[in-house]
Amino acid sequence: MMKRDAPYEILDCVKLPRILSRIFFKQSVTILMYHGITPEKLPIEDWCFTESAIFQEHLKYLRNHFYLTSLSGAVDLLMSGRIKEPTAVITFDDGFASTYDLVFPLLKETGVPVAIFLSTKFIDSDDTIWFCRLHQALTATVAPEFVWRGERLRIDGKARKAAVSNLLQAALKELPRDQLDAEVHEIARMLSQRAKPVGEKSPFRILSAGQISQMQQSGLVEFGAHSHSHAILSRLSSEEQEKEIMLSKENVERLTKRPCRYFSYPNGRRQDYDITTIHLLRSAGFIAALTTVSGPNDKHSPLMELNRYDAGGNVHQAAFSATVHHFRWTGNRITGRLSPRNRRSAIRIGVTK
Repeated sequence: MMKRDAPYEILDCVKLPRILSRIFFKQSVTILMYHGITPEKLPIEDWCFTESAIFQEHLKYLRNHFYLTSLSGAVDLLMSGRIKEPTAVITFDDGFASTYDLVFPLLKETGVPVAIFLSTKFIDSDDTIWFCRLHQALTATVAPEFVWRGERLRIDGKARKAAVSNLLQAALKELPRDQLDAEVHEIARMLSQRAKPVGEKSPFRILSAGQISQMQQSGLVEFGAHSHSHAILSRLSSEEQEKEIMLSKENVERLTKRPCRYFSYPNGRRQDYDITTIHLLRSAGFIAALTTVSGPNDKHSPLMELNRYDAGGNVHQAAFSATVHHFRWTGNRITGRLSPRNRRSAIRIGVTK
């Protein structure tokens, strides 16, 4: 069942978010972020993955209420300041193969353009990003609990597994890359799960070179860089940042035979990149970069720090409407409330000493 939020449903019925958006945000660009799309809900819920039926609902809503353009088109509008109507851009981070299997057919049917940001280390590989390996281990284990950092974490049931997954992801992503990989391996060992190749039909599989080529040639998909190994760049030295950025850029250009001009910061919070990152991106020829910081974009927005809304997870249309029309963002700014993504990370879990 989709997540429902009664207050947003009432607001959506009276069209308040849409009305206020056309008054206060008429000359803004809404950029939306998804990750993976799945045929059905995953056994353990994860905000990065959205059911195909719900994504189709989102797409229908956007087509009805926004001018949908490519990322290049949106950047041109932002640079010129000629935004005459509510405009939106759909983006996907990481480059999951589900964008080819489940999204690309919809793009060909509707003509809607999207941008996909690739973590290039995992292309044409049976490996995947660390949080997906963690998710695989938690899904497969039959252990009712395990001890991590001195705490006994209960994972008896889907809800507790999902909460523990959120907890672990929030903690592990702060670690240096080598330590992070070692921790994920150790957690999998404690759960009696060995590392397994990612299967062809796995929701965690990354795109192949052939799939990228087909999507590029359609003219509907624009590819950008998302670092090589999905490293949080502010944790790295200047030399390491440059290597991550350039490897990703060079691989995207090799695969698409097009200049790579757009970048998406892994994790994307303000603390996940720094002035060195921005300098390196500009020096490499990038003209815009996307964060995961919520908010609208207009002609005054810095192109190297564009805002994006997290549209992933199984979000009901009323809450989605409140997000894309900036109603939730406005309310959160007024009240100082946590974003939905951060609230999900704060779910209470069963912990015993």
